[in-house]
Amino acid sequence: MAWYCSVDIKVDSPDPTTGHYQTPTAALDYLAFGTLRGMLPHRGRTSRVYLQVHNRGVEAATQVKARLYWSKPVLGSPLVRVVGWPPLPGDFWMRFPEDSADTTQWHPLGPTQAIPVLRPVEPQVLEWDWAVPANTPDHPCVLAVITSLEDPVVESSLNLSECGPRNKHIAMRCFCNLGLTCGDCFGTL
Repeated sequence: MAWYCSVDIKVDSPDPTTGHYQTPTAALDYLAFGTLRGMLPHRGRTSRVYLQVHNRGVEAATQVKARLYWSKPVLGSPLVRVVGWPPLPGDFWMRFPEDSADTTQWHPLGPTQAIPVLRPVEPQVLEWDWAVPANTPDHPCVLAVITSLEDPVVESSLNLSECGPRNKHIAMRCFCNLGLTCGDCFGTL
């Protein structure tokens, strides 16, 4: 599976007819997260975006911080094919987990969230309410960046095609609102 099709990012959007979400509450544990059917974000509605955070080490991680951003991808030809993503702002890594001075292309999806202690082999699930803008593109991408006291994110590249596949602190999920699966909307990246 491509790195930009992360199974650790899922969206729960309200049913257009009933207005109900898949789950009665926004709080999920990793077992409920595993059963959640990922959906597409719906323009003009509030979707719940979930991030499952793992600790693959042998010791507990503390002061874990996670942040989500969304962006419009770079489209190629035909226009349904994603060929990349806009670069991260020049001050992104220096300011993370705070906002960059430039949020014109990578928009914060919500505030930084914290997990005080993340134990090995016991993922935690965070949730953001995303008021999906009416002008959201057909292929919105959600970027997750995670850091902790014991394992801080160390990155300098602003090119996600370069740093995304190699940095364990980065996850991305690109959504295709054209009825295709994640990988079908993308060319060779």
